[in-house]
Amino acid sequence: MNCSIQGCPGEYEDRLIVHTVKHGTEVLVFDQVPAEAYDVCSDMLLTPALIQRHPKP
Repeated sequence: MNCSIQGCPGEYEDRLIVHTVKHGTEVLVFDQVPAEAYDVCSDMLLTPALIQRHPKP
């Protein structure tokens, strides 16, 4: 798939990344997260299954 950033000539490739999320006052770090990434512009795509929000108990 071609990069979604206007003017970027590259294509995405499957990679495992480190993904950080701020939750309140905490920072959560997830290692080995599957994503589609591109080196030139640093754009990354996560799958909807990875970013779905779970309801609070």
